[in-house]
Amino acid sequence: MADEIIGKIGQNTSTYNTTSTTGSSMDKDAFLKLLVTQLSHQDPLNPVEDKEFIAQMAQFSTLEAVQNLDSTMEESMDLMYDLTTVQVQQAKEHNEKILESNQKIIDELVKLSKAIEAYGIKTE
Repeated sequence: MADEIIGKIGQNTSTYNTTSTTGSSMDKDAFLKLLVTQLSHQDPLNPVEDKEFIAQMAQFSTLEAVQNLDSTMEESMDLMYDLTTVQVQQAKEHNEKILESNQKIIDELVKLSKAIEAYGIKTE
């Protein structure tokens, strides 16, 4: 059962890790190149307005924050997967120890029952 859980968690994580963003998204390097190109080709007599420039910088800051958040979320998913795997493995080992202990108790009870029957005492 624990192996099934670990397998399902692995499948979910691999599905998450293979999901990619659409091709229309722009990384921060491309955004900066576009911004620099725009600034270098602007009309010196009619430069970009401050509001427009500030809006573009805000977009860049937002883009960078979203990328950082995505990276943090991926790290969190990896850590959660690792933690869950360890917890499942520990539970499996603990259950195996309990089963071994229960088997020893049963074996001792069988021996005790046989010893009692050997003395002619009936057990019910």
